[in-house]
Amino acid sequence: MSPTRLKAQGLLEPIPEGDTNSNGGTNPKGNELFHKYTNVWHVDLVNMWNAGNKHTCCIDFVSWYASSMGRPGLDFRMADLAGSAFIRPSSNLLPQYGDVFKLNRLHVGVCLDCDGNTWNVVEAGQGGPNTHYDILRRHEKPYDPADVEGWTDIELWLDPTVRVMDAVRFRLRGKWFVEIEKRQWVYTFTFPNAVTYRDPKVRSAVGNGTWAADDQNVTVNWDEATTEVWPVPLPAMFKTGTGTTTDRAGVQRASSFKKWEGTK
Repeated sequence: MSPTRLKAQGLLEPIPEGDTNSNGGTNPKGNELFHKYTNVWHVDLVNMWNAGNKHTCCIDFVSWYASSMGRPGLDFRMADLAGSAFIRPSSNLLPQYGDVFKLNRLHVGVCLDCDGNTWNVVEAGQGGPNTHYDILRRHEKPYDPADVEGWTDIELWLDPTVRVMDAVRFRLRGKWFVEIEKRQWVYTFTFPNAVTYRDPKVRSAVGNGTWAADDQNVTVNWDEATTEVWPVPLPAMFKTGTGTTTDRAGVQRASSFKKWEGTK
């Protein structure tokens, strides 16, 4: 087991098998063990439920875990936030010890092992206003890839190189104003690797392509065999960068690009 997963093991192994309820114990606020792993007291849950909020603590447990691992920030938007560390079942891979999974609904948890048929997990949010307490549950259950949106590979999530590359990808997403030989275009980048262009003055001038990013360049390959390269780091919002575009004949032209809508 890698050092990252050993650290995860040190955090997860003390969690008891079975159910840890939010209520009970000697503390009038609720179960101290449940609070340890979610940072949420039972009395606060009850107050929320009485006010009509149906909140349960699956996301609070994952937040505690991610912060304890040294990089907070995982939530229900995991597919975007985790970048290339987010693995989908279509990859034919399986989640490993310590990976954070997201189902095809608003539910997250942490995997302990998975053999493709069953998996052992730790997940909160197993109770709620109907049971009058929440539950942190460590248990085995059937693994159905059709029910799983994906999972964050905790080793990739904490890898500094991957983090740099994902920061580039996150900055790229959105609309960019591009100028090539005085002709102006609007590029729109989306995850995981699609990009479109349009000429705002010529409705028929549109196209599609794909993009890839590393710690040196963003490379765009258009369907008509034109390639563009933008150096990294990308400029801040509304600041201008310069790159090159190469057509199918090998002719290079300078380009300028500026982000004006999307992630900063």
